[in-house]
Amino acid sequence: MNARKSEAPRYVHDCDLCVFLGSYLGDDLYYCPGREKTVVVRISSDGPDYISGAVFAPYNDAIREAVARAHAEGYYVFGA
Repeated sequence: MNARKSEAPRYVHDCDLCVFLGSYLGDDLYYCPGREKTVVVRISSDGPDYISGAVFAPYNDAIREAVARAHAEGYYVFGA
């Protein structure tokens, strides 16, 4: 089941382009189809409280999960 249909983001996210991919261990996961074509993990509503970039997937479980979900949805993720 598509997580976006059963969940709502926990935190405020200020990018209108981002697609919500669901939550993972309390964090909100997004795919951003903008110029970077990357994934974002939002950890609070505070502006700078996020992690982005598929290059961090080997070091961060939430980024790795966001990349997996983005690929499952058919999105291209730069650097993954």
